[in-house]
Amino acid sequence: MRRALAWLAGATFGTALLLGVKANGVGPARTVAETPTAAPGPGEPATTAATKPTTPAKRSPAPTGRSTRPPGTTATAGPRATGSAPAPKTTTAAPPAARRTITGAAFPASGFGNMQVSIVVRGTHVDSIATIQVSNRPGAVVATLTPQALAAQSADVGNVSGATYSSQAWKQSLRSAIGRI
Repeated sequence: MRRALAWLAGATFGTALLLGVKANGVGPARTVAETPTAAPGPGEPATTAATKPTTPAKRSPAPTGRSTRPPGTTATAGPRATGSAPAPKTTTAAPPAARRTITGAAFPASGFGNMQVSIVVRGTHVDSIATIQVSNRPGAVVATLTPQALAAQSADVGNVSGATYSSQAWKQSLRSAIGRI
């Protein structure tokens, strides 16, 4: 308990210190930042603007009323460093994959009814599996095989003891849905 409190206090202090330093503009050179430029329209890729690192501008000492130029010389106006960063570069990134729902075919569980699943995918990753039709003797087929199939990202999982036909029908339906990705 003491360690947790000490850790929490340290994390809070460190965060406050970091925010204070950032707010005052004190610290090393700034890092590269990527910020979204605009929300992409339908079918358009997302764009980001990357800026190069910038260093804080050095300030000259306050004038004291005395000139630091050698006698007999005059001041000339020349280009001054403004400390601004160059124009940002625009890069394109691939748009995020859309979520799709794919329904597998229904397969008979040897006279006990049909098993049918529906999957939600993003790209080729299976995000979720829902059982649409359940046979009348499922046992614990859905509750057992769903997390196993999500972890394996395939239908290559075992059977549920006492519900072999339902397990096989569920896996066949899942294979048919995955085959449509």
